[in-house]
Parts: sequence; C-alpha cells; structure tokens
Amino acid sequence: MDPITLAAAASSAVVSAMATDAWLSVRSAVVGLWQRHQESGAETVAAELVQTREDALAAGEDAEEETRAELMALWRRQFRRLLDAHPELLPEVERVLNEEIKPALAPEDRAAADSITISTNVHDHGKANVLGKGTQINN
Repeated sequence: MDPITLAAAASSAVVSAMATDAWLSVRSAVVGLWQRHQESGAETVAAELVQTREDALAAGEDAEEETRAELMALWRRQFRRLLDAHPELLPEVERVLNEEIKPALAPEDRAAADSITISTNVHDHGKANVLGKGTQINN
C-alpha cells in the first residue's frame, strides 16, 4: 500500500473506532506505534486521540458526517507526517492497521474503515481529477 492510501485507511479505521467498544484497543495500538518509532511524539498523539474522541462524541449524530471528515483529515495528516519522517515504517503501519486496529473493530465498523470517501466541489468551470487504485466512482 502506498503512504497516501495507508494514511487514509489508518485514519478511517481510527475514526471508525472512536465511538465503539474497540476504542481502548485501537488507541493503544496507535500510541504504541508512535512510542516504538517516534517516542517524542507519542505523548502528543495520545493527548490528540483523547481530544478528538471527545470532539467526536460531543458532535453527536447531527454533525456526524462533517465531524468524521474533519477527524479523518486530522489523523490522515498525523499518519502522513509519521510516514514522511520514517518511510521505512510503511510495512509496520500496515501491519498495525491489519493486525491490531481492524481486527478490534466490529464488522460494520471494519466495513466503514475500509471505505474511503473523497468529495470534491468545483466552481466556475473548474475541473477535479480524482485518481486511485481500485476506485469506484459514484456520480
């Protein structure tokens, strides 16, 4: 998996777990990843996980889609920063995602974690190109 896709998949899985019983296990897997490979940032990541979960729970059902998109963007950036700083961690992040994070999720949450949504808005004769491996485009 390439770094961009992996960061998106990992962020989707983490956000999917925020309001579930799997949260403690997923949080532990993410913090453990940072502790093993970027110890100085592990404390910050742990605090951000707590804060973003509180934001997700406080948003409730009404703002669920918008909040989910914002939280996914935040965690996609976090995983991208980690992978940009340590490209050699690509297999380790993928392993943690597939062996620790996804298995902790309920089947319906796992399906949501496997789904990546990209939205575009184009104005004034603009153009949007979206490319991806194995993508399905719904108009």
